Amino acid sequence: MRDRSRIRGPAPSAAEFEAINVKEQELARTLRDVSTVDPEYASMQQVSIATLESVRAVLPKRTTLIEFFTAGDEILVFVIGRTAPGSSAESVR
Repeated sequence: MRDRSRIRGPAPSAAEFEAINVKEQELARTLRDVSTVDPEYASMQQVSIATLESVRAVLPKRTTLIEFFTAGDEILVFVIGRTAPGSSAESVR
């Protein structure tokens, strides 16, 4: 596995954390305002995370979901089965 410590920069200062917090609050407020005007648009701006159980629940029988993406020089593969006892994430070189 690749050493990810090289991509980290210096830790943000307290002032930077506060600025991030203010911007996050502004974004949340704006999305709430937009959702009253255009709920469909607002739903595309907010990401909800699907649980493993919710993904499995909608998979048809005898179906396996395989997703992969690249990260640097690695290929990450995710395999989810409807009734499999566990799922796995594998790094392929």
